[in-house]
Amino acid sequence: MTVRSIIAAASAVVCGSVALVSAAPVTVELSTGETLKGEFVSRGENEAVFKSDAAGVVSIPAGNIKNIIAADGVASGYVATGEPGLFGTDFLAGWSKELELGLTGTNGNSDSITGNAALRFATDNDEYRATAGAWYFLTNNNAGRSRNEARVYATYDKYLNDIDPKLFIFVRGQYDFDEFQAWENRASLYVGPGYDFIEKDNYEMTGRVGLGATQEFGGADDDFRIEAFLGVDGKWAIDSNQTFGYSFYYYPSLENLDDGRVVSHVHYTADVDKAKGLAVRLGVENVYDFRTKNSDADHSNWKYYANLVLKF
Repeated sequence: MTVRSIIAAASAVVCGSVALVSAAPVTVELSTGETLKGEFVSRGENEAVFKSDAAGVVSIPAGNIKNIIAADGVASGYVATGEPGLFGTDFLAGWSKELELGLTGTNGNSDSITGNAALRFATDNDEYRATAGAWYFLTNNNAGRSRNEARVYATYDKYLNDIDPKLFIFVRGQYDFDEFQAWENRASLYVGPGYDFIEKDNYEMTGRVGLGATQEFGGADDDFRIEAFLGVDGKWAIDSNQTFGYSFYYYPSLENLDDGRVVSHVHYTADVDKAKGLAVRLGVENVYDFRTKNSDADHSNWKYYANLVLKF
C-alpha cells in the first residue's frame, strides 16, 4: 500500500461524503420569541446545529427551540435525530463517523514522505456504548520504507443499569501490524468491568480493568501471552469548537511483568467549519514496550500527526 493510493482512496471518500451533505431551509422559533431563518446542519438528542446568514453556525439547545417551521409552512416541535447512516443508507445510522488524513514530507539531501489515514466510529445510548476504527502510517525515504504500521480496534461497553448506570462490562479487540517489529502481527482480546468515573457536560473520564490474551504471529516471534488490561481515557470539551482527549493503557503479562507495554495517546481537535464537518486534529502516541532490551531509546515508538478531519 502506497501513500498515493491512500490519498486517492481517501479523497474519493471525502468527495462522496461532501456530495451527500444536504441542509433543509427552515425557520426556528426560539422560546425567547426570536426567530432564525436558515438551514439545519445536524440535529442531535440535546441540541441542533443551525446555520443562518445572520448568526452563522450556532448550536441551539433543544429546550430553547419552540417550533421548527419547514419551507412548506408546516410547524413542528423539536424532534431529536441521531447520526445519519453512511452515504444515505441505514448502515452505521446512529454512529458518529470521522475520516482523518495527514501528509508530511522533506526534500533535500534526504527525501522522505509520511502519510497517515484513519477512520473512527462511535455510538452511545442507554444500553451500550461502542467505538471502532482503524489507522495506517507509512513513511518512505531514499532508502525505502522506514515505517509501515496499521491498527484495527473495537470496544463494546454494555451498561449494567440494574446495578449502577455508570458500571459496565467491556470487550476490547485489537489487531496491530508493524513491518519492522519482530512480531509483525499482533492480535489481542480483553474483557472485564469498567466504570464512568466522571460524566459532566464538558468532561468525561472512564476506567477499565480486564483480562485477556495476545497472540503474535508472522514474524520472528510467535509468542502467546495471558495479559491484564488497565486503562483510563477521557475527553475535555474546552468550548463548543475545541476538545482534548487522552488514553493510557497498560498491558502487563501475567507470566512476567517485564513483558508489559504501555500505550499513551493525547490529541487536540479544533473545528474549522462545523457546517461542512471539517476539523483539524493534532496528536501524539507513544508505545513503550518493556521487552525491548537493546537500549532505553529502543523501548519507545513515537507517532506524531497533524490531520484534517472530515465528520460525515
